[in-house]
Amino acid sequence: MGCSYRVKSKSVVVEGEIEIINNFDEKYRCMKLLMAQYSTREFEFGAPSIKGIGAIKVHIKTITAKEFGTKAVTP
Repeated sequence: MGCSYRVKSKSVVVEGEIEIINNFDEKYRCMKLLMAQYSTREFEFGAPSIKGIGAIKVHIKTITAKEFGTKAVTP
């Protein structure tokens, strides 16, 4: 018999077409938005940092999400 632990999980599935972002200013803007989710600090990025990242934009056609499982109960 396996262990008696449970897992609560969430997932999101997105279908669509991607667009590779090569424009420096657009990649800079994306990095500012991304970092704002993790800190209230104002970040600045040097040109090598922005040039060295890859960025994609997803043109969403469908999106689904689900939550499943239950809170873990310790036996």
